[in-house]
Amino acid sequence: PATLCMRVPGAGHYALSVLHDRDRNLKFGLFSDGIGFSGNPHLTRSKPRAASAGVTAGAGLTRITITMNYLHGFMRFGPLERK
Repeated sequence: PATLCMRVPGAGHYALSVLHDRDRNLKFGLFSDGIGFSGNPHLTRSKPRAASAGVTAGAGLTRITITMNYLHGFMRFGPLERK
């Protein structure tokens, strides 16, 4: 698990995406890298709508959890499975 603290301009509705550049090439690679969105929407091969990837930040500290998803097979995205 990783923890990140971000300051936002004020209370409101925001959408956040997190990328995991596993191969460290500074580019998103569909077959190797991971991606996660606030709101944890169901992922397909297209980007989620902002409404499903949004989160409401309050005036104080707002904690959210983002699940990182990786491509499994040809079309299925999901978290890495623990062995």
